[in-house]
Amino acid sequence: MKKQFIKSQVNKNFILSLTLVAILVVMVVGEVWLICGLASDEGFMWMTFGIGFLGIVMLVIATVMTATLACFIFIFALIAKLIYKNTSEKITAYRVLMGLSYAGQICLLFYSFHGILAGGWGSVISVAISAYIFWAIFMGMRGTYTERLKES
Repeated sequence: MKKQFIKSQVNKNFILSLTLVAILVVMVVGEVWLICGLASDEGFMWMTFGIGFLGIVMLVIATVMTATLACFIFIFALIAKLIYKNTSEKITAYRVLMGLSYAGQICLLFYSFHGILAGGWGSVISVAISAYIFWAIFMGMRGTYTERLKES
């Protein structure tokens, strides 16, 4: 019974990490869509001159950073789950790997704060997303670093 609860906590932590990765994937798709929209004939003309070029370069860098953060969070959460699945006695290794995943999730939380000052509906959506990200990190850390997860 107790071992089943521990495995469900590991699965819950992994699912919470996957939801945050899904948010990042949606952001990457939106950024790529924006870049493709800017690459139209008229948009291309404007972005090849001065400030437009710098703007598109910054957008491409932001897209790469967002995709990298999504991979970072996913890879460490997946490795932690696989290590715990194979040898549940390696609780310390699981906690360290999940700590690295949580570090990426905290970066995502700080990344989502900038939209709060945007105003309008964008600000409301950003507050809701930031609250969810905070909740997911809190629930995951609570399950990882408290006595809910013990060696079997």
